[in-house]
Amino acid sequence: SMWVKNAGVENKDLWCCGAAELRFSVFSNKKFGLIPDGDPNSAQSLYADGTALDPSAWYRIYIGRRSDNSFRMVINGHLASNKVNNGKLLSGDMTIGSFSKGTSYFFSGYIADFYIVDGQELDENTFGRYNSKGVWVPVDPKKDGDTAWFGPEGRHLTFADSSDVGKDYSGNDNHHTVTGFELADTSSP
Repeated sequence: SMWVKNAGVENKDLWCCGAAELRFSVFSNKKFGLIPDGDPNSAQSLYADGTALDPSAWYRIYIGRRSDNSFRMVINGHLASNKVNNGKLLSGDMTIGSFSKGTSYFFSGYIADFYIVDGQELDENTFGRYNSKGVWVPVDPKKDGDTAWFGPEGRHLTFADSSDVGKDYSGNDNHHTVTGFELADTSSP
């Protein structure tokens, strides 16, 4: 689960795992897509048509891998796809905001409140809910430090600490190395 705000640049990966075996991307037709086998033209790919249309909006993305190895994608509380596909467990490097480690193909936008929970089947209501005005808003599951809840590969990245942007708050020490963006304050006095 993560919050995403696209800066209008398409065909960029927000999250990638296992040497591009599983990719989550924003595409040129302004939709989000989950690519379980690395090939955006594959019949196994899941797309949420018309979901990334507003560059001023934040989107809460939830992707759940179910017990039958299929994926469920929910965008701001709306089921984007319920297609059964051959989801697989992945190993290898995980990158956030790019296609793979060391690439110059970076996502242009914002990613916040990034969760991975390993070993249990949760739903989108764990991380979000509708407020009284019908807007999807965040829910804090309040599990930071609970390594049993997160599972061994679980992580929670807030990106809030400029001195350690890739810090994992899950308690698992699954920290990420930060590359490809400027952390210095460049505002004028």
